[in-house]
Amino acid sequence: MRVEKPLGKKLFSEDQQFRQWWLWLIIIGVFVMVVAGNYSILMARERNYPKFEREIVIFATIIPLLNLLFFYIYSFQTVITDEGIYYRWRPFRKKYKEIKWNNLLRVAVKDRFMKGLGAKYQLGYGWTHQVSGKKGVEIEAGGSRVWLGTQRMDALLHALEKAGIDYVPDGQMKQKTNL
Repeated sequence: MRVEKPLGKKLFSEDQQFRQWWLWLIIIGVFVMVVAGNYSILMARERNYPKFEREIVIFATIIPLLNLLFFYIYSFQTVITDEGIYYRWRPFRKKYKEIKWNNLLRVAVKDRFMKGLGAKYQLGYGWTHQVSGKKGVEIEAGGSRVWLGTQRMDALLHALEKAGIDYVPDGQMKQKTNL
């Protein structure tokens, strides 16, 4: 279910952004190569510009700039309250996805890196949400499974304990997953 804002008393809040140096190196590198390539195309031509060539080159320069802006503002927000777990990808999701405590079947702590970054659906598993880091929690609720990555595992576990939620520590899983 989606809600406008988290309900209940806030126990944990995390706003994860894409701030990995290697990711920014790639994004800025592509931006610089596109700008340099577009500039060299404009300078290599003589005065015989086809119609709208400058506009096309300017537009082609704006696209990587928008990509840069996208990765700067894009973030994954996780909130744990005494009512449940809430998460969303800001700014593209205005409402939070809600997992109520009474719908919760299992919470398992994982100390491994999920495949890839961002939000995606993995066949045979469910939704994964990962920005960076190697840790997260696997949540089973309402017949579905979701992975929430975190950079503040200790604070998240403390919030689960304050909410009275039991979790399975890493290494004590009996069920195999195909991750």
